[in-house]
Amino acid sequence: MNLTNPKKFNEKIIYLKLYNRFENAHLLVDKFEVRSYIENIIGNEYLVPIYGAFDNVDEIEFEEFPKKFVLKANQSSGHNIIVKEKNSLNIVSVKKMLKAWLLIDYSFFGEWQYKGIKNKILVEKFIENSDENPLLDYKFFCFNGEPMFIQIDIDRFTNHSRNFYDLNWSLIDLEILYPKSNREIPIPNNLVLMIKLVRKIALDLSNKMSFVRIDFYDHNNQVYFGEITFHPEGGCGPIIPKVYDNILGDLLNIQIV
Repeated sequence: MNLTNPKKFNEKIIYLKLYNRFENAHLLVDKFEVRSYIENIIGNEYLVPIYGAFDNVDEIEFEEFPKKFVLKANQSSGHNIIVKEKNSLNIVSVKKMLKAWLLIDYSFFGEWQYKGIKNKILVEKFIENSDENPLLDYKFFCFNGEPMFIQIDIDRFTNHSRNFYDLNWSLIDLEILYPKSNREIPIPNNLVLMIKLVRKIALDLSNKMSFVRIDFYDHNNQVYFGEITFHPEGGCGPIIPKVYDNILGDLLNIQIV
């Protein structure tokens, strides 16, 4: 790992994680606070509706929510519960889990931008999907303010695979952490709109962040913002073929301090 003169993509991501720090970065990775930023940049019509944000789990009144909803932590990754039938929910068990989530300090894992977040539990609208038409997360990799390619994760909870596409929806011969899928993923209906919105966000952030990943959903002809990620896989995701570590690294211009 060359951090004196980083050339490869993962080297540059780790370098940025170590040295590219700026004020109020936590407001971009806080899943609650980032909503205000996104509303200001592209409008609130692209935000997933929420039913509440809670500092105290015991203040959550589950009977006030619809039959289906999503619980998630605002300050970490992968901590969410998809509730499809509220009446079958074990409230005591769920509250115990949520209280544990509120104790997590994600900055402990070297992700400095999470420091300063006020931990909350969010209750979001459940975006309906099906096995035949799964809800996909379109993760746009942006280099120096410009979206360059898109990551799609498939079967995340069973047989996790991952495809990468260019902005014309051509499959790229690239794997990061997970193998490619043999499944044909159709071009999203609102790809052009998502690219436009991602570019607007990435350009606004480009004076602070030479790399950023911006996630969107395209569901029932409605586009929703997902989240902003600074350092995908923490800069440690294996890249196959290895030449892409250099190819992606060449796309990313960083200032060495």
